[in-house]
Amino acid sequence: MRDPLPGTARIDARPVTTGSETSPNQLSDWLASHTDRLAEYWYREVVRRSAVSDPALRGLLRDFIGFLTTLVPSSVRSDRPQVIEVWNDASTLYGSLGALRGLAAGEVVEEFQIVRDALLRLVFTEGPELIGNELKLREALRINRFLDSGVTQASVGHTDALFFQLLESNGVPVGTGPELLEEIRTQLDGFRREVESLATSS
Repeated sequence: MRDPLPGTARIDARPVTTGSETSPNQLSDWLASHTDRLAEYWYREVVRRSAVSDPALRGLLRDFIGFLTTLVPSSVRSDRPQVIEVWNDASTLYGSLGALRGLAAGEVVEEFQIVRDALLRLVFTEGPELIGNELKLREALRINRFLDSGVTQASVGHTDALFFQLLESNGVPVGTGPELLEEIRTQLDGFRREVESLATSS
């Protein structure tokens, strides 16, 4: 599979050609067409950097990262206020999972930086040809704020998870046992259903 980062291997971007300038919603559609590659890159980097070996955890991480990536196009779309609530809750859960994986708070932040770097490079080097520089900068800032919110909530989730681990296990790390992974997957499925209901009602 090709690396989605611009500069290492080109993404086959198909420019939007309707109108005189690409609108935010058109940019969102364009980003949505690249979420699979972004998710795969993000997942591969997370597994590589943290050396995840447990198949169950790897499967959960792939699903989790895939879900988070599908929310990113909403950062430049009109439904952003509704989706960002799910994004924040899911990011908090991702931070909790990071704590269970034994990551430090800074490592959770670094995992979010993977997709931030990839996305901003994507917009500025492979974005639709008709997107103007002013729109490109404005929407890049919106994407950045959206991701910043995820970073903040992931840090909160990481801190909360560590606190409860200390309370419940006398300081002994809980780890990522099957029951905990299943509980996280259940919550993730709930977020997915919530996004689906937003799409149905819009």
